[in-house]
Amino acid sequence: MHVTLSVIGLDRISTSFALALKRYQSQSKAQHTFAITGSDPSPQAVKAAQKLGAIDSSDRKPSKAVANADLVIVKCPPGRLADSYAQFGPALKPGAVVLDLSDLKEPVIALARKHFPANERGASLAYIVGVTPIVSASGLYAGETGPAVVMLNVGAVLLALSTRLVRGISRTQALAIAVETGLQNAAIAIFICTSLLGRAELAVPALVYAVVMNLTALALVASNRPQRQLQDGGVAA
Repeated sequence: MHVTLSVIGLDRISTSFALALKRYQSQSKAQHTFAITGSDPSPQAVKAAQKLGAIDSSDRKPSKAVANADLVIVKCPPGRLADSYAQFGPALKPGAVVLDLSDLKEPVIALARKHFPANERGASLAYIVGVTPIVSASGLYAGETGPAVVMLNVGAVLLALSTRLVRGISRTQALAIAVETGLQNAAIAIFICTSLLGRAELAVPALVYAVVMNLTALALVASNRPQRQLQDGGVAA
């Protein structure tokens, strides 16, 4: 059976769905084949999906991307959700099934009722299904997040420590600056990703940084403790 699929919003999660279907159809026992069209306002997102082989074609206009689609996967940030549904909703063919990956389902249902085609009795001719994928954060950012976050944090700390050489400040002052530089408000980044952008997967680097920054801060404090005890007349361990 051949299935025409459209993906509206090409982030890591929705692109992973498309990739999984492509891998499925490559199996000898596969009973379905897929023609996948992607749509995203970001040219970089489209190019990335094409490079991975997740989509066969693309169209910047969601209304054209869903033309003749049997199945539609939607993954848009909250700020773009209403506009996306207004564009592709009326273009859905009768019987089309929309899988929406948004975190909040009630607004999506309201948008579907408003924009999906309906018959003379007001019954929708297309279907909406709310989907909450369970993903592995390590899989989404495998080989990328860890090294990059460690380099960012350690680099910032080392740069802060170098101020002692440039400005001639005391070791204790340099350590204080390093701790302040290394400790950042990861909660703000997590809030922006999960609430404002509606893309929880983007919060993974912030979560990793929150762990790394505390480890480096503890190491800095521990390295300064013996010298402080000696200065106070104590005996260093």
